[in-house]
Amino acid sequence: MPTARYRVGILGTGFISAYHADAIRAIPEAVITAVCDVNADRAKAFAAANAGAAVFGSLDDMLAGTSLDVVHVLTPPDHHEAAAKAILEAGAHVFLEKPMCPDATACDVLLRSARANALRIGVNQNTLFYPVYEQLRRDFRAGKLGRADHVTITWNWELPCLNYGPFDLWMLRDPRHIMLELGSHPMAHILDLLGAPERMVVEATDRVDLPGRRDFYRRWQVLSYCGQTAIELRFSFAPGFPERDIHVRGSLGTATADLENNVYVLRRHSRYAEDFGRHDRLMKESRSLREQARGNLKHYALSKLKMSDRGNALGFSIRQSVHAFYANLNGVPDGRNAGPLGRDVIEQCIRIGASARIEHEEPPPVPAPRVSSSCKPEILLIGGTGFIGREMARQLLAAKRPVRVMTRNGAGAPFDAGDPRLQIASGTILNDADLERAMEGIEYVVHLARATAKTWDGYCSQDVLATKRVAEHCLKRGIKRLIYTGTIASYYAGAKAGTITERTPLDPKIARRENYARAKAVSEHILMEMHRKHDLPVVIFRPGIVIGTGGTACHWGVGMWTGGGVC
Repeated sequence: MPTARYRVGILGTGFISAYHADAIRAIPEAVITAVCDVNADRAKAFAAANAGAAVFGSLDDMLAGTSLDVVHVLTPPDHHEAAAKAILEAGAHVFLEKPMCPDATACDVLLRSARANALRIGVNQNTLFYPVYEQLRRDFRAGKLGRADHVTITWNWELPCLNYGPFDLWMLRDPRHIMLELGSHPMAHILDLLGAPERMVVEATDRVDLPGRRDFYRRWQVLSYCGQTAIELRFSFAPGFPERDIHVRGSLGTATADLENNVYVLRRHSRYAEDFGRHDRLMKESRSLREQARGNLKHYALSKLKMSDRGNALGFSIRQSVHAFYANLNGVPDGRNAGPLGRDVIEQCIRIGASARIEHEEPPPVPAPRVSSSCKPEILLIGGTGFIGREMARQLLAAKRPVRVMTRNGAGAPFDAGDPRLQIASGTILNDADLERAMEGIEYVVHLARATAKTWDGYCSQDVLATKRVAEHCLKRGIKRLIYTGTIASYYAGAKAGTITERTPLDPKIARRENYARAKAVSEHILMEMHRKHDLPVVIFRPGIVIGTGGTACHWGVGMWTGGGVC
């Protein structure tokens, strides 16, 4: 049993951090001792789920306040270089979430800094450790496919943020960023299997305009070569059936690693001829697929009982990547998550963007809202950039009602910032100072925001306590009316609710329900208590089926949708 322990810090507690935390907890010699995020409530919730790790609001404070051996950098890519450089200079190893950096020069700076400080820098290319890809990799290297003639990687994966936001994500700021953010997955596979591509032809099509005066291309095709092997990369980020697979055609066989379904198919010549051979191959293939499907279902079921770590293929791949990094910290690194590969992936993804010859100009700065003295905003929309909020803002502005929208980043707000009746207030309801500024001069507050938490503690801090904070500021400001958005999901589940009226009570066993409905119900209880005790002027509405422009008709209030076209 190893006795040495790696003291680990986590920088950034967004979506991917849970996967990293799960992987670290499974390493006996590693322990998460510190967490850092500008969102204090989210950082505290993360720390509570990880044995009370120390919480910091800045990287400098974390590096000065605790002794760390490794720091996982899980921030947006444009922050990677500065953060990783500071960590290396502080004497800790760095494990970066992909993409390594926005440009190859920045990657070179980090690699030099790591060498100068005798430290290791790793990059989580998080699809290189999928079990089905590892099987393809083994068969390819063992010569089972013969000489590679053609490698095709398909990455058809809808991006909901193109319709629903948030529109201020790094990967949407420049149309070429998507190749660094998601194109890095296929390119990592190409470099791992074949090496650097040579000639390259790229076409980016299906252009769409995004809020914030930005453009995006939903379809990319890349044709290239590596020696005698042809390479084809296909991307589509438009709505459609999801496909993510790697197909290799060789002189002796073909292999397909289907990442989306976590199955692997190897086809080679049979000892039988023609139709008998085809029958033999297909029978073996069907048996293999059936066995893999059963295995996937078994691991999924066992993972729900905490008896398997393979319920989610992406989570398992990240876990294997993290484990490989720690296992080789004092030895030869695994090339799949080593810094040099991370740097080469960036170089090739930049080549793709440059080869597309996209005419892109940086959007002009968002103009300051021009609100005349006769059109001061009286309505504050919190969560106004969401699906309901955007339509509510549009209709209020169309009715010539001045509106202020509170959003995390004004530059990414999906509105015409030049409208004289619109103000954009940057900030978060988790911050009292932001709420103070947002409510100045306001008479009516519409609270549409919702948490993006994964745990009940997260919902408590980001939803329940945040709603209480909004209500307290409304009382302090003497707001005429607070309109709060609950949810129909807080009623009895299924047919037990019967016909719902204003007198229908919420589910008395709401604590057993999923966290979103539970948090909304608890928030309502707090608001009604404040109404009874302090005369909080609150109106609660609980939307059921919300369908409209920019959304989808596949709503679970209409029916149980297991996918487009299946209800």
